Amino acid sequence: MRRRFISFVLAIIILIPLVPIPVFSNGLVKEIDVFMNNFRVQVEGKNFSHKEVFLYEGDIFVPMKDFGKALGLGVNFNSNKRALTLNSNNKLRFNDNSKYPIAYQRGYEIEVKERLMDNISQEIRDFLRDTKSKSSSKDIDLKTIRAGFSGIEITLDGKKIFLDGEPLLYSDDVYLPLTSLSPYLYITPKLNDNVIDIDCNGVLKDKPKDTIYPSYYSIDELVKFREDLNNRYARELEELNKKKKIIMDVKIPYEEIKSLSDMERYLNRHLSKINDLNVDIDLRSGTGNWYYVEIDFSTRDNSRWRNLSRRDVEAYIWDIYVAISSLYDEEARIQGNIKRYVSFDTKAKNIVFSFMDSGLDMKSKVDPVFIGELLNKTLGKYGGEYFDYTARISGYDLELVITPSHSDYMERWSPSRKLDLLERINSEIRRYYPGLKVNGKVVYKDLESISFTIDDNKVRSTTLMADTAEYLNNRYGVLYTNGVRIPIKYSLNQVDNDNFKLMVDMDFSVSDSKWNTSSKDDLADLMNEVMKLIVDMWDANVFVQVFDKSQYLVYEYIVSQDTVQMVRANPSGGEVVEGSTVTLSTATNGSRIYYTLDGSMPTINSNLYTAPIVISSNTTIKAFAVRNGFKDSPVSTFEYTIVADDNMAIGLDSLRFDIGTLSPRFDRRESNYTLSLPYGTSRVKVTPTAGIGNITVNGTTVASGDSIDVNIDSNPINIIHTEPGKAKNRSYTINVKLEDKEESDVKLRSYSFNTLGYGIFSGQLTGNYSGHRVKLLSTTGSPYDEVSVDSNGEFEIVGFPIDFLSKLIGYKYEVIDSNGNIVDSGTLSER
Repeated sequence: MRRRFISFVLAIIILIPLVPIPVFSNGLVKEIDVFMNNFRVQVEGKNFSHKEVFLYEGDIFVPMKDFGKALGLGVNFNSNKRALTLNSNNKLRFNDNSKYPIAYQRGYEIEVKERLMDNISQEIRDFLRDTKSKSSSKDIDLKTIRAGFSGIEITLDGKKIFLDGEPLLYSDDVYLPLTSLSPYLYITPKLNDNVIDIDCNGVLKDKPKDTIYPSYYSIDELVKFREDLNNRYARELEELNKKKKIIMDVKIPYEEIKSLSDMERYLNRHLSKINDLNVDIDLRSGTGNWYYVEIDFSTRDNSRWRNLSRRDVEAYIWDIYVAISSLYDEEARIQGNIKRYVSFDTKAKNIVFSFMDSGLDMKSKVDPVFIGELLNKTLGKYGGEYFDYTARISGYDLELVITPSHSDYMERWSPSRKLDLLERINSEIRRYYPGLKVNGKVVYKDLESISFTIDDNKVRSTTLMADTAEYLNNRYGVLYTNGVRIPIKYSLNQVDNDNFKLMVDMDFSVSDSKWNTSSKDDLADLMNEVMKLIVDMWDANVFVQVFDKSQYLVYEYIVSQDTVQMVRANPSGGEVVEGSTVTLSTATNGSRIYYTLDGSMPTINSNLYTAPIVISSNTTIKAFAVRNGFKDSPVSTFEYTIVADDNMAIGLDSLRFDIGTLSPRFDRRESNYTLSLPYGTSRVKVTPTAGIGNITVNGTTVASGDSIDVNIDSNPINIIHTEPGKAKNRSYTINVKLEDKEESDVKLRSYSFNTLGYGIFSGQLTGNYSGHRVKLLSTTGSPYDEVSVDSNGEFEIVGFPIDFLSKLIGYKYEVIDSNGNIVDSGTLSER
């Protein structure tokens, strides 16, 4: 699956399909149209002689005799058996710990990011020039050739491989599709004009010494370099996407924002006017991801305020929201006021306004003719169907009529696809008229129309809700559990604009002996999948109730858009064998789970879930999940009763640490602990004892009673006790927690950083900087130099590396106190 996915992405990177796809039977010779374009192939930047290469069915086809020879592959084709044999001479045979696949994967990821960054940069340049990006006008040589299709079987190092594109016979050679072959050979093709350069990723061919990797001769060094570069590109790509959103959507300059005060200054520089009304913006932080925005203007400008419309004000506040969420905090939520006239607040994914005391014209400046022309231009063709849009104003609202050219074609669309069209319509209208309510209708010639509304940035339609329920009945209409097939029927109703109710009826009685705890888990899994689909489609909170055939309430749950979904456990409770593991999860992506093992209520200071929990004694797990910008999930409780396992090692006699507090007290049957250590602790000495068997600490064998130093960066600490004659080991997990540090007032107040000709980094600290040092490193953590500050807090570091590779990786600094703690850090740029 991973190879197929990488092949697909590589195909997008190289070329977009340009020709129709013909279909042939095996064993036939047919004429096909291919693009020649005088393609040349290189391996690690070096040319080699090869037969013509061409583009067919969206992929580059290469002749394997010449291509294999250039890569050092053995190539043999048996025409009688239709068998192509490739031999890498064991270069592609890796053990489980090999780093060659990692080098390939990182090289592929770097190539994808480079392409994406080039494309985004070009989009920004074109936008700033007020021109549209144009496709290359280069002529491509279309040629008709005769090729054989004979169902060729391909083996690589004795194993069959399967390519997305069919091999073909041409010019006395077997041609294979390059992008679907690449993952098997651990190569990355890169297309520049008509030159295809093959990056072997250090696998089939070593990296030449004269490339960007001048000192990377070993696979370990190559992987390290690529991981650092890949991480750097990921950060640059994230910043570039922010830059694109700010420049192209909000149409204001991009700047790197590091603090809330930076954000406030930015807003007052670039969003200091609502049309011709000058305003002052005060930005303050609240709890979590909340920010308070107070906007003020002079009373002598009241006349300019009254010249604004509701649309002007809403568009302006949306620009502020997009700027904050794009440049400073992607999970940001804002609330605030413009004087006493307008208030605004973030709810779910929308901003809600109150104009009760605004004195503004609430219905002016909406041009229905413009809206109709806009939609016909941008969405006149969608999903292979053509549409006509007509709009008119009715009171404060817009009435919109949509007419598809082929009613029967759109009728075959899924409810999700129909909603996608309406969401696109909403997006287009909101660009010019945020907050405008739309009452619309999709009018078929011979079928029932689809009525819909768009209000508060949400699309609603009773027709499509009924279609959604029918879709659920067709796709999720049966629950399979314990060998029983249970029919299910769904009905979906709108409570209000933000809330839906899903009623589920099972044709089964839970009093039946076949219904048990695992049945409840199966039902919960099914309902989670159904509710996620509804939330994703309708952008609404969902309240679900499941009843059996006797109308007994079996299941009840609420999925809120701004609330993290409940933590679930597998197994969910009951009797478990000693040493069993419990896995915790939540359906809300990006969440963190905190838990306790003693039945106490969990908080964000409790254990952070990172790996399955080992259960070795009667245990009550309480857990909840959090995510920035969301309400915390409810607390879930799971109770487990231990069944003794005589085939498990007896365990440690004692476990001691030279520093810190272990909780709970050590018990050989208890598997999970927390070790609290003073802030700044970097290592701890662990001393385990056992009367019989062997002990390992983080994979290192330790004799009973001996001590081992453990770096606390390897959190948690894992200890395993094995015993002769016992099939199961006893494991102990110690989660390390550092006490909070005292906040330091020492910061880098100002600095100068120059890498032109000679490396110089100088600056001055502020605060109580006595005994502090400043350290210069690469962004990957390689240290260059470290100096103490003088009595004025000043320092200077000179003579550090400024070669191309060092600049490519980047630089950062750390301020270190007299105890060795890092109190300030950051990346460095020329200034």
